[in-house]
Amino acid sequence: MDRDGLIDSFATLALQEKWAIDNLSVTREAADLSEVRGNILENLRAVGQAGDVKTILGAERMLLESERVFFSNSPAMQGSLASALDELAAAEITSEKVHDPERYRGQVDEAYRSHKSRSGDLPIDEARQFFKSHNARLLNMDKARLSDDEKRIVDIRRANLRAAEKSYIADQRQALGLGPEPARARGRDRGHGPAL
Repeated sequence: MDRDGLIDSFATLALQEKWAIDNLSVTREAADLSEVRGNILENLRAVGQAGDVKTILGAERMLLESERVFFSNSPAMQGSLASALDELAAAEITSEKVHDPERYRGQVDEAYRSHKSRSGDLPIDEARQFFKSHNARLLNMDKARLSDDEKRIVDIRRANLRAAEKSYIADQRQALGLGPEPARARGRDRGHGPAL
């Protein structure tokens, strides 16, 4: 087969795959799966609306464990999930410490004194590192070939992580006696564009 024939063959196969997926999507099993994923999505929305770091991390733990047990199908995926679960465990410990200001200052804040391991006045501790790295993992998932339902689940997981991080930063500020985060300036007040 010539080179053009190989390319034409891939184009035909891609169309056949799309046709097969479309045919699968109208089956009763696909409808059942979509319903279950819709329920997962609603549950995740409720978790995010609660805004509680412990609840959001607990839900994320359940999802990661489920992915590891039921869907992990390569050594790379197994390694990524194992790392995510390890980082999550460290984040859970740190997110408990932040509620004891003396313990947080002595064990966490002191360990992150270098300006390179801080953002403003706050340490970029294990919890903050987890929020960042896990958000990157989920963003990579969002770039993969997932169904619309799966992408919506990834989106709400990312939104939940942002809510947890925001709440956690408030907890950090309180533990360190810094008070609420100052309001951020908008638009040109932040140096975006010339002053008129």
